[in-house]
Amino acid sequence: MPENLLERGRIPAIMEAIRLVRKEVGDFLPITSFVFSPFSLASDLAEPEKFLLMAMNSPEKAKGFVDFATEVVIEYAKAQYRAGSDIVSFGEPLGTPDNVGPKIFSEIIKPAFKKVAKSLGGIRVIHFCGAVESFMQDIVDIGFDAISVRESVDIAKIKPITGSIPILGNVESGGVLTHGTPDEVRADARKALEAGVDLLEPACGIEAEMPIDNIKVLAEEVRKGTQT
Repeated sequence: MPENLLERGRIPAIMEAIRLVRKEVGDFLPITSFVFSPFSLASDLAEPEKFLLMAMNSPEKAKGFVDFATEVVIEYAKAQYRAGSDIVSFGEPLGTPDNVGPKIFSEIIKPAFKKVAKSLGGIRVIHFCGAVESFMQDIVDIGFDAISVRESVDIAKIKPITGSIPILGNVESGGVLTHGTPDEVRADARKALEAGVDLLEPACGIEAEMPIDNIKVLAEEVRKGTQT
């Protein structure tokens, strides 16, 4: 890992953005920032399609990429906490049942995530794209503080597995939150809350085109729920 990692690319701009937001909001609101997971970062280094084939056919070679990426992820996340983030969310778009089997997950992806979890002192959220129900027990075993899921995941189905670990999500970001009406957003928000989501949020971040009124609906529905 390069000694000047935190001075490269967009990283200084990300750190400055976190510091500016912290200065603006003070201690009134928690700040969440984002890091790609070791497996997905490793896939970008080796090209995703080639890397998936490597993980299947040469797992030890793939693990070398993931081990390197894990150290980068840990260093980057620690810097985000120092800059002012309360929560770091780790995104895993590639290491899901849509792309990998349980063997790759348990032998390559899970150990990397466990090392990340043990190396950090702040609040850690793990986010998976895709239908991850079949991996949920392994995800719970990783040891993160909360699990964020996409709109395709059945919250009621995974709650018995996750137990006391909070579930975040899962109103569709690129669909109803960006292109729907406030009433449509309200209906999906209520559906997620009734299914048992612990913290209502967009399923995959806030998009630039997302109307602010739709985002406000999420907060309104949570407030209604706390008042009943």
